[in-house]
This record gives sequence, C-alpha cells and structure tokens, in this order.
Amino acid sequence: MHFDSVLAIGLSDLDLADLGLKPSEIGITDDDVEALVAERMAARTDKDFAKSDELRDRLAAVGVTVEDHPSGESTWRWSR
Repeated sequence: MHFDSVLAIGLSDLDLADLGLKPSEIGITDDDVEALVAERMAARTDKDFAKSDELRDRLAAVGVTVEDHPSGESTWRWSR
C-alpha cells in the first residue's frame, strides 16, 4: 500500500469489514449484479428470452443465482 506509506492514514490496518466490502474472489459488485438483473428483467418484459437466458448464464458464471417468482419479480443471491 504505497499510498498508506506516503499519507500515513492507516489503510493497511483496515480489513474488508471496515471498508464495507464483501470478501470475494469474484470481480463483480452487488451494483453490477443489480444492473444485470434489471437488464434481464427488461429482456423478459420484451419477450427476448434468448437475451434473458444469456444474462442468467452470465450471472450464474460469476456465482449469482437468479430466482423468478410468480409475481413476475426476480430476486438474486450469491450462490458461492
């Protein structure tokens, strides 16, 4: 942490919980997931099921499970 040695603000003393970050080797954020789920919902609304399936597969590849509910809502959760 070069910045920490220059600024001496104690960054090296912080852990992920202090920063509000989820520890994960996966390079995708909750906001990224939310955006992809919203894009998938738009594709489903447009009856573009090929795109909807492709987005579900992309999410699954990074460890996200998308669940569709009878109400038409979709929710997601980390599956890894």
